[in-house]
Amino acid sequence: MVEVPACEFTMGADADVGFEACKKYYIGSEDECERSWYEDEEPEHTVYVDAYYMDKYEVTNAEYAEFLNEKGNQTEGDVTWLDLGDYELIEYSGNQFKTKSGFAKHPVVDITWYGAKAYCEWAGKRLPTEAEWEKAARGTDGRKYPWGNTFDGSRVNFCDTNCGFGHANKDYDDGYKRTAPVGSYPSGVSPYGVYDMAGNVWEWTSSHYESYPYDKTDGREDMTLTNVERLVLRGGSWVNDGSIVRTLPPTIFCGS
Repeated sequence: MVEVPACEFTMGADADVGFEACKKYYIGSEDECERSWYEDEEPEHTVYVDAYYMDKYEVTNAEYAEFLNEKGNQTEGDVTWLDLGDYELIEYSGNQFKTKSGFAKHPVVDITWYGAKAYCEWAGKRLPTEAEWEKAARGTDGRKYPWGNTFDGSRVNFCDTNCGFGHANKDYDDGYKRTAPVGSYPSGVSPYGVYDMAGNVWEWTSSHYESYPYDKTDGREDMTLTNVERLVLRGGSWVNDGSIVRTLPPTIFCGS
């Protein structure tokens, strides 16, 4: 883990920041971009965050399989911690959870919020708040990407020529069709040395979705709430373009 020191930082941004990124990096007509998509990033405001520690790398399939072998793939909130399907890189065989060949060091995918929370607690840690996530990703200078203010597809696992979608950016080829092993992009680390805070896989936070300005006392960090239909994911993934894999992408709210 790495320590993120206590201090204020700039959270959020004017919607024009995301809107302009969409028009610049979305592969397709810029007429398809809408400013309203980015209005939940407003307003830009200052937030103070106490010191905390952040994992240096995303949780791997091997790490999550170890957790499942000890705790089982439990059901919580009517969903299992890990959704075992066609795209997961962990399989259940011989009464054991095992990583698929070649994917032990890739980040775990398709875990529910409950599954992420349970893993963190099992590891003696916790999910970061949305503010903690954003500060660890962008530092105190308000940068748009972990490495700076200009998109660079060589620093991030995003939808490049390998991903197979219409919005793929053919200017870059990182050799990975989907996820990449954690820590594969040392030139894309955040100011505090955290890897893959842009792209690779979406990352859960502890926060319930609420509009900005961010206020940790308004109930968004109440972990006792039973309504988990609006929880915050950040960072974008291998399936997204350069307008999404930012330190402040549109706040996503989705089911458990």
